[in-house]
Amino acid sequence: MLGPNGRAAAIRHSRRLSGQVGAISEMISAGRPIGDLAQQVVAARASLDALLIRLIVLELDACPPGQDGRPTIDRLVRLALGQRGARREQPATPLGAPR
Repeated sequence: MLGPNGRAAAIRHSRRLSGQVGAISEMISAGRPIGDLAQQVVAARASLDALLIRLIVLELDACPPGQDGRPTIDRLVRLALGQRGARREQPATPLGAPR
């Protein structure tokens, strides 16, 4: 199960990300230059990638000692990298749920 600190950090991260994405539509509405928009999109994409990595690390940390969570982690990493084979072969454990 996710520790309270890990879960809280992931929630804070996702809220910051939400603000970044929300700023994009505001920038478009305001007619901001494409360079500014591109910079904001790149920053939001990097933040989204960082959140996914944080969640993968939390999932890995949640694996009980002696249990191999490698198939789930491998699938998540392939998904993060946009690689083929990232589809679920079997149902994954919800993030932070006991295995």
